[in-house]
Amino acid sequence: MVDNNNSIPFELVDRDLYCKNTPRELISIDQPIQLCPKCHTRLYSSCVYIPVSETEQAKILGLECKICHRLYVLEIDGIRNILIDNKYARFFTLDDVDYTCFTEQEYRRKKNIVDRSKRELLNKVENSLVYVSLVNDDRTIEYIITDNIGTEMKKKSEDQLYLINVIKFTDPIAIEIFAGIYRPERKQRVKIEQETFQINCTVLSDNEQNEIKTLIPQDVKIKSGGGYENRCEHSYCKIVNLLFYSPFEDRYVPVRVTHDTHLNDYYMDISIYKDHVRKYGNPGIRLLPEKSTGNTFEDFAAESILRLYGYHVGGYDGTSLSDKERLDMLKEIIDLGLVEKTKVINHLNFLIGNSNEKYNGVRYKWEMDLNAIMPYKENPARFGGVVIDK
Repeated sequence: MVDNNNSIPFELVDRDLYCKNTPRELISIDQPIQLCPKCHTRLYSSCVYIPVSETEQAKILGLECKICHRLYVLEIDGIRNILIDNKYARFFTLDDVDYTCFTEQEYRRKKNIVDRSKRELLNKVENSLVYVSLVNDDRTIEYIITDNIGTEMKKKSEDQLYLINVIKFTDPIAIEIFAGIYRPERKQRVKIEQETFQINCTVLSDNEQNEIKTLIPQDVKIKSGGGYENRCEHSYCKIVNLLFYSPFEDRYVPVRVTHDTHLNDYYMDISIYKDHVRKYGNPGIRLLPEKSTGNTFEDFAAESILRLYGYHVGGYDGTSLSDKERLDMLKEIIDLGLVEKTKVINHLNFLIGNSNEKYNGVRYKWEMDLNAIMPYKENPARFGGVVIDK
């Protein structure tokens, strides 16, 4: 940090930890002066000691005002170099600037400038969500991700025209970029066309963040027929894609859901959710019952959850499940974290205890399921080991 070979008016001395009365406000001057510009009192030759390490401090000569407790100094470039990012120089200022976190402050200032320019760029692309630049040792690639079909646009920079790729959020490249942004284990790294890139810059506005939260949801509502084109009964309902994470493939996967544009509500049939978890693993998304006000499955009776997932023994929906199908369904419910194993057991005990002889056949199936599920060892790893945040 400190270089004695430079023509800087200081010398390194042993650090005096008890030197507390030294002026900490340094003011630059172009030439020696006799009176303080602030209070017009006489100045005296003095010095200030600025710590530069655990054991050393720099002695800076200057002219001190005893009233204002300031030190007027020459050769400010050298002094500034001492102060920049010097964690030992806390509370020292030069011309009212604190340089102890200079690099970080300068980085933030430049980043704000870059962010503003990229947001202006985003505004030129309809339905844009996020701007991302990717870098590796060979090249830089820029993308704008939108919620509609991608195109290309030209942007002028340093008197050169180059292409910024505009892609839809369901494009495989966009899906890979989202994984790099939102999956901590990726450490901001992505793989595009067999090349590994580091995410260098990501810019999105508050509105875009809210839109991305919709596209990559934390929860989804379960409703019969949701996500199926032939079950859209109203013109204000349409089939759209959301992105669910796949722990099996370490990427996001488009999943069909129904969007009720009147209520701005998204919902899916439980069968689509089950197909996804069996193929891609547990996305770690909370499931909300159809008429939910935001409560999760955990807040509802186990009976309602089991029924919603499709478990039954009486064929009240016109179908009949085999013993294996029922047991597999209970195991899935437990391993996906939808209902704790103890609650499943308690619910089956409740059903058995409150049944009468009229329902002996049904009670026998409950008892069979109870005896089969009690010794079952929970295995969330088969769905990617993702723990749902409840």
